[in-house]
Amino acid sequence: MTTLPTTQPRETRRHDLLVDYAAVARARGPRATAMTALRQRSVQMRDILSYVATGDQLVWPALRDSLRGGERPALDPVWAANLAYVVGLQNVEAQDTPDAIALYDEVLRELPDNPQRLEQRRTYVELLLRHGDAPRARGALETMPELRELEDDYLWIDTLNPAVCGTTDRAADWLELVQQRFTRHGLEAPTLSPGAPTPLDALRATPEDVVDGPLVSVVMTTYRPDHTLLHSVRSILGQSWRNLEILLVDDASPEEHADVLQRAVDLAGGRLRLLRQPVNQGTYAARNAALPHVRGEFVTGQDSDDWSHPRRLERQVRPMLEDGAVTSTRSRALTMSEQLVNVRPGQTPSRANVSSLMYRRSVLDVVGGYDHSRMGADSEFMERLSDATAPTLEVAEPLAVVRVVPASLSRGDFGAKWRHEARRSYVSAYRRWHSDADLTRDGHLPREPRPFPLPRRFAPTPPVHDTYDVVFASEWRRFGGPQKSMVEEIKALRAAGMRVGVMQLAATRFISLNAGRHCRPLQDMLNRGDVEEVFLDDDVTARLLVVRYPPVLQFLPHVTPRVRAERLIVLANQAPAERDGSDIRYNVDDCRAHAEQLFGRTALWVPQGPTVRGALAPLLPTEELASFDMPGIIDVEEWWTERESWRSDRPVVGRHSRDDPMKWPGDQATVRTVYPTDGSVDVRVMGGGESLVSVLGDVPRSWVVFPHNYMDVRTFLASLDFFVYYQHPQAYDAFGRSTLEAIATGCVAVLPPHLEATFGPAAVYASEEEAATRVRELYADPAAYRARSTAARAYVDEQFGPRRYAGLVASLLEQDALL
Repeated sequence: MTTLPTTQPRETRRHDLLVDYAAVARARGPRATAMTALRQRSVQMRDILSYVATGDQLVWPALRDSLRGGERPALDPVWAANLAYVVGLQNVEAQDTPDAIALYDEVLRELPDNPQRLEQRRTYVELLLRHGDAPRARGALETMPELRELEDDYLWIDTLNPAVCGTTDRAADWLELVQQRFTRHGLEAPTLSPGAPTPLDALRATPEDVVDGPLVSVVMTTYRPDHTLLHSVRSILGQSWRNLEILLVDDASPEEHADVLQRAVDLAGGRLRLLRQPVNQGTYAARNAALPHVRGEFVTGQDSDDWSHPRRLERQVRPMLEDGAVTSTRSRALTMSEQLVNVRPGQTPSRANVSSLMYRRSVLDVVGGYDHSRMGADSEFMERLSDATAPTLEVAEPLAVVRVVPASLSRGDFGAKWRHEARRSYVSAYRRWHSDADLTRDGHLPREPRPFPLPRRFAPTPPVHDTYDVVFASEWRRFGGPQKSMVEEIKALRAAGMRVGVMQLAATRFISLNAGRHCRPLQDMLNRGDVEEVFLDDDVTARLLVVRYPPVLQFLPHVTPRVRAERLIVLANQAPAERDGSDIRYNVDDCRAHAEQLFGRTALWVPQGPTVRGALAPLLPTEELASFDMPGIIDVEEWWTERESWRSDRPVVGRHSRDDPMKWPGDQATVRTVYPTDGSVDVRVMGGGESLVSVLGDVPRSWVVFPHNYMDVRTFLASLDFFVYYQHPQAYDAFGRSTLEAIATGCVAVLPPHLEATFGPAAVYASEEEAATRVRELYADPAAYRARSTAARAYVDEQFGPRRYAGLVASLLEQDALL
């Protein structure tokens, strides 16, 4: 391996990166930083929180070891509490829970009085309970009485639970408090019958009276059933609503489970019909198999290991009997372990119970059945039903206990403040279809062709190993230059007959409270089937995997990757930092190691242009830096605008960019020189207004400044004669997607000389002092202007067009190895 050329020790560069990420974190706030770490399952992000919490002193391992050694370093209480929150809720290492508790012990009393303090205190007690320290949890609750008011005092209840505190001394008090969670809603108190395998299986309740009315069909599905099925069936048979039928669908369980199924049939005494699926395809396919057989006026579901209170059906039917406009209802459930423990740190002890959805059978004529998916189809069905008919009425009473079993199919996709990317993708996809489709006219979800994609892991039939020609891994929840370029690249590769996948990898630079969804252009491509989404733990092969934005490699998610890359490229569309070393986005050493960790091979780094090449060359072994560049591409035919006349009686000069101080020249004099303020030119700007004002003090009266993305970019560029783009002297302009778009529309681009290596004869190059003069010269000579515009179009089509790009990728796929 070639010795890495560098003028700065690697650890120093990593420290500088941490300094800059800490600055981003401070700007976004501790809560957003913590939520981003949890959402991304990033253990490495603990270092950012720790660094800020210790006043720019310690990364997490150093702080952790300091606390374990009995030291008490100076801590910012808010940032330290958010670090404890992340460590405790991630809980990926053996000592995470006690380490989080120890950190909370240092700062919890110093937190300011606000809603976040309540959440931090709640989490502290939850961690104590998970750690088995019921006495300390009870003591904490006595000093923090506001926690006793949360969710029916569930924390205190757990401190008395024999399974948590290890003694039955307070078992009677505990049971009474559990019962009060129901009785305060006017529901009968459940009791615990002796001899059951677990406390949850011991739950029993008898209604004080019974009610008659229209037939309710209860659909249950099961696979490899055990005693929990019988408990669930009993809870339905014991309903106060007597007129019911159960349709139990067995999803092709092995024959050794036939005895349990028969016992369920015998238990029901004629009120249960057993249906058998020939092939296992998941619970929603099984539910669909039951729907043609339901006879009830109302239909609901029941998970085969849950317990329903005897008033569930009655309380959910009543609103539909009283109001014909109500088409569906849903109730709430307590989420408990088999030992009736409420606490799962970071997750609520009750929730809306999706499987409890009850609807009029007649709505099936409007919406049909469930999506043919192994996961998530209950939420999709409920939202589609609500969109097609009327909103689902929420019955705000705990009418069931949902059994929380860590090994269940769905539980592995959810954690504290985290859910699998496939879950997010599925919701994003079906909501996009819901928003476009006229569901009130036809709410059926067609099987073929699907109107939105199904993640591989959701397929009813186990997926086989798949191979993609190219997979683009990047941050897809934004829509800027990298995403616009990837959309064009995907189109080019699809036109060349290649199978293309995309992968979401989060960039920690974009710290935020919420995750957001895929950018709309990508979602539309996914829903049309133009491209397929791949997840890190999918069993697939990419002949070429392109990491399209290096910062997504800086802080890795805690996941076991399964994607195999036969060829791996890191396409550097951005330099690691600005020219003066500020605003560090990624550390090349870290990203090299992380790319190999994720995808099993050394990556070839490919610059997007000469500027980035210059920045990367000192930081990479020679053989890991490609000899070629991969600039962004554009389809000129889609962007071109004829330039038969000027846009105004003066030259119309413009530019567009996101709002970033580095996107503008660094001083007032230069801005006024490049973009005259005397009215001699018509200056139009889209985006970057705040940064402009920070330089100039105000917006010149002769200028027009639009917000970022105020209008379609092509429309804006078509209103210009010249695209004049000058940035801060310390900025690395890695490529310049906005410049390429401007040239493609026919604008003449006027750029600083250093960009000639990138755009060649497609632009006019001038110093800052000469830029306005070049504009006036070309405006005075329309023929020369049109000749330059036409020549630039031809050059861009040849050098930055889709055919050239597809050919380059094809040549890479023909190589046995890139390194």
